[in-house]
Amino acid sequence: MDAAQAMAKGRVKLLLQFPFFASLALRLRPVEDNCYPTMGTDGQVLVYNGKFVVGLKESDMLYILAHECLHCALQHLWRRGAREHVRWNVACDYAINNMLTYECNMKSPTGALRDKKYSGMSAEEIYDKLPQTQTYVILDFHDLWEQQHSGMGEAGAHDAAGQ
Repeated sequence: MDAAQAMAKGRVKLLLQFPFFASLALRLRPVEDNCYPTMGTDGQVLVYNGKFVVGLKESDMLYILAHECLHCALQHLWRRGAREHVRWNVACDYAINNMLTYECNMKSPTGALRDKKYSGMSAEEIYDKLPQTQTYVILDFHDLWEQQHSGMGEAGAHDAAGQ
């Protein structure tokens, strides 16, 4: 199975198992770009690394698709303001992953940021509680947010994807 087929299969499985998240996912145009390590969105496209998606377990694919959709639905790309980029990304990931794991009962991929102490909190609340000096590992990439944040939007994503 190639990457485009893996993405299509993942979106269909999401539709069958989590129709709400699928309704969001189907609004994002998938774009393969192997310059990026995993998957990410700018709110209009869903950019993915082909090797990454082909190697995903089904449960991880569903989780990551739902995760990316929630960044858009919760407007994380547009709510950062003057907050520090990496810490904001981490706060957003905690908010989403806690929701998916503890409220939607989805199985989270190994290494996904989640902690029950942040359950029920917004990204802003989590951001204020995160240590400023800690190093974090983020599984999805948020580079496209910088393009969106600077006003480049979809055009910036297309440039990053080489289209």
